[in-house]
Amino acid sequence: MKFKYLPFLAATAGAALIFVTLVISWQFYRNVQQSRITQQRIAQSNAVISAAKNLYLQMLTAESASRSYILSGNTAALQAYNSATTEMDQQVKVLTALEKYHPEARKAREELIALLAARKAVSQEGILLRRTVGLEAASRLVKSGKGTRLSEQIKEAYEALARQERRDLSDTEMYARSIAMERNTLVGMTLFMIFLLLACTLGIVIYSAYKRRIAEEQLGHEHARLQGVLDSARQLSIIATDLNGSITLFSQGSQRMLGYKPEEILGKTPAEIHVSQEVEDRGRELTASLGRTVTGFEVFVAMAKGGSIENREWTYRRKDGTLFPVELTVTPLRDVNGMTIGFLGVAMDITTRKKSQQEMRKLSAAVKNSPTSILITDPEGRIEYVNPKFIELTGYSQAELIGQNPRIINSGKMHKSVFKELWDTLLAGKEWHGELLNRKKNGQFFWESASISPVKDPQGRITNFVAVKLDITEAKLNQHELEKAKDAAVELARMKSEFLANMSHEIRTPMNAIIGMTGLLLDTQLSPRQQDYVRTVNSAGEALLDIINDILDFSKIESGKLQIETLDFDLRETVESTADLLAPRAQGKGLEFEYFIEPGVYPALRGDAGRVRQVLLNLLGNAMKFTERGEVILRVSALEARDGEARLRFAVSDTGIGVPEAAQASLFQAFTQADASTTRKYGGTGLGLSISKRLVELMGGEIGLESEPGRGSTFWFTLPFAKGEPKAPRREPGSLDGVRALIVDDNAASREIVAHHLAAWRVESEAVPSADAALAALRGAPAGKPFNLVITDMQMPGMDGLQLARAIEGDPAIPRARKVLMTSLGQDLSGEEMAAGGISACVHKPLRPSSLFEAVAAAVEGREAAPAEARRAPAEEAAPEADKYFRVLVAEDNAVNQKVALRQLERLGYAADVAANGLEAVAAVKRQHYDLILMDCQMPEMDGFQATAEIRRLEAEGRRTPIVAMTANALQGDREKCIEAGMDAYIPKPVRLEVMAETLKRWDSRLNSFVIAELKDLAGPEDKAFMAELAATYLKDLPGRLEAIKTAAAARDAEALRQAAHALKGSSGNIGAQRLQKVCLLIEEIGRSGSAEVPAALLADLDAEAAGTRIALEALAAG
Repeated sequence: MKFKYLPFLAATAGAALIFVTLVISWQFYRNVQQSRITQQRIAQSNAVISAAKNLYLQMLTAESASRSYILSGNTAALQAYNSATTEMDQQVKVLTALEKYHPEARKAREELIALLAARKAVSQEGILLRRTVGLEAASRLVKSGKGTRLSEQIKEAYEALARQERRDLSDTEMYARSIAMERNTLVGMTLFMIFLLLACTLGIVIYSAYKRRIAEEQLGHEHARLQGVLDSARQLSIIATDLNGSITLFSQGSQRMLGYKPEEILGKTPAEIHVSQEVEDRGRELTASLGRTVTGFEVFVAMAKGGSIENREWTYRRKDGTLFPVELTVTPLRDVNGMTIGFLGVAMDITTRKKSQQEMRKLSAAVKNSPTSILITDPEGRIEYVNPKFIELTGYSQAELIGQNPRIINSGKMHKSVFKELWDTLLAGKEWHGELLNRKKNGQFFWESASISPVKDPQGRITNFVAVKLDITEAKLNQHELEKAKDAAVELARMKSEFLANMSHEIRTPMNAIIGMTGLLLDTQLSPRQQDYVRTVNSAGEALLDIINDILDFSKIESGKLQIETLDFDLRETVESTADLLAPRAQGKGLEFEYFIEPGVYPALRGDAGRVRQVLLNLLGNAMKFTERGEVILRVSALEARDGEARLRFAVSDTGIGVPEAAQASLFQAFTQADASTTRKYGGTGLGLSISKRLVELMGGEIGLESEPGRGSTFWFTLPFAKGEPKAPRREPGSLDGVRALIVDDNAASREIVAHHLAAWRVESEAVPSADAALAALRGAPAGKPFNLVITDMQMPGMDGLQLARAIEGDPAIPRARKVLMTSLGQDLSGEEMAAGGISACVHKPLRPSSLFEAVAAAVEGREAAPAEARRAPAEEAAPEADKYFRVLVAEDNAVNQKVALRQLERLGYAADVAANGLEAVAAVKRQHYDLILMDCQMPEMDGFQATAEIRRLEAEGRRTPIVAMTANALQGDREKCIEAGMDAYIPKPVRLEVMAETLKRWDSRLNSFVIAELKDLAGPEDKAFMAELAATYLKDLPGRLEAIKTAAAARDAEALRQAAHALKGSSGNIGAQRLQKVCLLIEEIGRSGSAEVPAALLADLDAEAAGTRIALEALAAG
């Protein structure tokens, strides 16, 4: 019975035990599960608190960065804001992921996230306003307090969420302790049951141990997941320590921020990354406040040990030693029992925030300390802000100004139109600039230069006006004084110009007689002594005229009235013509004068060729003046050349007296020479170099010298030019292959120059200094490689060039060689002399490359060279072939000048009538027709301008008579004044014979005979009727075409001007009127450029060339 039921009982007991064991095991399992979940909730609560705090900190960073950008516009602040908002988005995701374990805190979390989104929207709105509208619009948004209120609500939401999490953490920790107690009870029961049923208990223990291991693994996974969440906060440095201060956790954000690897920092204390001085200072502060000594690691955790969260700025030190500011939050780490097991430090780099704060302070200080007064109003004009300078300037306090209209400082002295223009400009959305006369609080008036700008919102509405104003009262007073001084200076300049004009007229009038009459006298039969006397007088007159011109040029430069022209010119022609003018002077002193333009120099330039020639004439003239023996050399070289531009260097070297170093610094000053004895010996005003310096500087260059007393000087200047259109290249000789030239000249510079020219033409050459050396070189030339060209100077010591040529011809040991002779002016050889010496060609010094080239080409090709340029007197070159029917009227009141003009005309083959004043000139024109009138400008009763106007009135519908002004005035604007008066040309007094000849050459109709010749070429020798018909057709259309050009110019119609000039250019070219064609081309180019501003002088040239062509064609059409 006892055992009967034993199995049953055992079974029942066993079942009961099993059941009880199962119940206990189930309760133990539930306990373990609840413990695991509790631990997870504790860890998650801590993570939620940390994530919410990070989110709040990033919000503060974003807020600070946006405010900094709004105030400063600094793009670095905007980048900091974008970085903070990106980190906020990441933290929101972290918080959302953590909150799934805490549904009871969802409402607080959603409220926090919503507030953050609203705050972010306000910051973005402020940034957009700052970027698109400006500081004031964004500042109003900041001042509205909307962002501040949201920030406060966010703080409250953050604190509410933290409180909720801490309450939940506390409840969870209490619940964890109860679970632990329950688990202990269950363990005891389990041990009791082990005594009852070891196997079952053992199984339960094994099972429980298994379940515990699983739970621990799950806890480890959760810990690893939490570590991953912490590491995802890359913008933050998260460091955990134990109670002793050893670092146990070093996040990836810490690694990125500080540069350490975990193995390099784990186990060390936070002092490793802190500045020791800061730690010591903080320790002293805590010691004073807590009343106990605080040092070492406790400095960081003293507040956290007391249960509070410490938030403080520190300086971190990176691994590389660099320092940066951080905001560090230190909190205690607790276990499930609430015991502190360590400390957690979360740090954020605040470098950008610090910089933004610094920029804000700078901006605020700049506005506060600005020397300009700054005023900001609302759209209605009410003052919202004034800076301290505005208050200081006006005398009003800030309280008296805020809310008032700027009219409070209105002086009442400004015209209403000023304020109407001001408001019209501002309301149109534009910035207004101007000057305002205002009144201070004490009634004192003051002037301000104001700049007022409207500020708009994104919709384009004006939200504010900003005025920045500068006190210019003192400047206004100074301006008034300056205007008075300017008026006095203008009057003085007018009087000076008038005086110079009168003096020029008074001096040039007798100079006209002296130079003109002595020039005519030299053409008469005089004895040698008489010629010497006359040349002396003429030379003195020329010297006096040079002095007058220097003084007038200097005066124009000093008054700023001298203008630099920009025209196309050929550099070679300019240099050659300058050398031609000075060659006789060099020959007269027995000087070797040469010039050389280096091969790399671009010849076609745009600039003021006349002023370049003036500087060259001055420097070369000085060199010849101060050089008694030896040489004067001009070299032109290229310093640099770019597309469309060229900078050249002109250097004039001489072997003259030189300039002492002490005198060089002042040599380019006005009225200065090296010393007084120089002036006594050589003469001159001392203005030449000063004028040259000013001219060079006006043309954009510089000038200088290198000199040594007794050995000579080199004066140089550099000038920039625009490149022009190059002319057609010179003719090349048939072949220079195999030519070997021997250069013979006692002057080294001359030998060098000739050698350079020959090298450019691919001619092999050698140079020797004497005739004896030349003969030796010719005789000693290698077999098969003789000299087949000899270029020799005429004047050499010992044996001259002609004797050398004859010696070569008479020496059978010397192979036959062509010979070119270089001679000075006036040393032309006769044909017999050239033949006797076997000379193929002669070329004059200074050598023109073109002349030397022609001589070499002729010698190489075995033909007769073109005659060497005679370089005759200019008057002789310009003298036209006189026409007895060409009538000239001379209107001149001075009897001496009348005689000079008549004798010059007679010398050139023309007869002329004389009128003593303008009235007589008009009466003479009424009596008969004149082909040319030479009109003096200053005459009694009726001057030349009035007479010209009256003559033009009389011939309004008739034939126009060319009138050429003769004036002794030499100031800027004289030519323009004559042209405006209706005159056709202008020649200054004293009138030189060559200038008179050139004037007649231009207006004498027979000089347009090329028109007839070209028409004959077009029509053929048999078709005279065709030529007459062609001429008549052209003349019929000519007035209309001229009128079309003038009408277009008057109407400022560029396209009509171009078309009219193009039409006349084409017909003139076809008829052979090449001069008129060129004038039309210039006018056409003006129209093509889009302008219709045709200079009066060019229109006068158009009429002049048309008149000359008309005369020639009328004669042709008449048969």
